[in-house]
Amino acid sequence: MFNLIFLTALICQHSLTMTLDDAMSISLENNISIRKAEEDILSAKAGYRKSLSSFLPTISFSSAYTRYPEEITQPTIGGGEIVLRAKGTHQTGFSMSLPVFTGGARIAGVKLNSSLLEIARNAEDMTRDQIAFGTLSSYLGLVQAVKSLKIATESLEMARENLNLTSEMTRVGMLTGLDVARAEVRLAQEEANLLKAENDLENAVNSLCDILQIEKTQITVVEPVFHGVILPGPDSCLEAALNAPTMSLAEASLSTAIAGKLSSASSFLPTVSLFAGYNWSGNNFEFGEPNYYGGVQLSWTLFQGTARVQDFLSSSSQVRSAELNVIDVRAQTASSIEKQYRDVKQAILQYESALKTVEAAREAYDLTDKMYKNGLATSLELLEAANTLEQARLAEVSSYYGIYISYAQLLTTMGVLNDFISSGGLYEK
Repeated sequence: MFNLIFLTALICQHSLTMTLDDAMSISLENNISIRKAEEDILSAKAGYRKSLSSFLPTISFSSAYTRYPEEITQPTIGGGEIVLRAKGTHQTGFSMSLPVFTGGARIAGVKLNSSLLEIARNAEDMTRDQIAFGTLSSYLGLVQAVKSLKIATESLEMARENLNLTSEMTRVGMLTGLDVARAEVRLAQEEANLLKAENDLENAVNSLCDILQIEKTQITVVEPVFHGVILPGPDSCLEAALNAPTMSLAEASLSTAIAGKLSSASSFLPTVSLFAGYNWSGNNFEFGEPNYYGGVQLSWTLFQGTARVQDFLSSSSQVRSAELNVIDVRAQTASSIEKQYRDVKQAILQYESALKTVEAAREAYDLTDKMYKNGLATSLELLEAANTLEQARLAEVSSYYGIYISYAQLLTTMGVLNDFISSGGLYEK
């Protein structure tokens, strides 16, 4: 079952009960980076469709009417006259053009915009995984801060009880003033620890509210119930990571650079277009006989200084740079997977060790406390036992949530965190 953890002394009058699933939904809905990534995808889709339209003909309609101050005529031999220019003339028609060869520029444009669309999609996937990881980390940081505050509060109460007991035992002559002074020092230390825990709690609230992009508020968080770590082999993790958005983004950037190089190479080749038209012209809105035409046009830029050569050299360098980036991203991904895989296993071992340490520290404290009450242990020994127990409990809380933060980091590198959370694979919804 879920455990409710109540936060106290927070910032505003409003109150909000929130599960980890609620936090995930709010962060993904409110985040500006995701909305921007979605708009980038829409823009890239429009650019891709625009590049496809370059294979279609361009059809235009035009109509013009011109009015002159006077009519110009010329007499004829028979005593008549002919109109050289009427007061009003008009021309109306349709025209069409269709490039049939552009040296590969249109194909390069389609490939370029297809790669840009792939980049936009991968960027959105990466953004969602990063926001999911940030939300998970902040939420667990808040839960950990609440538990740390609880430990600090309990330790302070134990220190108060110890001071009262020490004072009473000193009054009856069983202990000395030095023991009272040590108990007072312990109480002061625990009060300082409580203040630090309260400050850490406030910072954790601020961090979660910032990533959720909501106002600072009093929150009741629900401790998530995790399903446990399902850790595939390192080779499977690496294979997933090499198909993740980070790697796909690098490969799409390479495709973009190749398309740019193809486009710059096409500038050295001629372009061939078909054209045709159909129009009417006449005087004073009287339509004459229609005219039509058609033909083939060839255009070839033979010299443009060194501009085209420099463009080609620049695009070639961009391709080589993108190829090196793919190699670098692949190597970094392999290194990250290796490290994060070790981190998850190490976090599990640390938690198992922390559990044993807490159990041993609690037994040691209980025994020391009994001996102290019977005059068989010193106040210094009791103080050391109390500090050891408190640190062990804090380490247990930190190591437990450290497992799932490191696990989430591994899933992020593999590019599956958001999908894994959505499917309910990480924790109970």
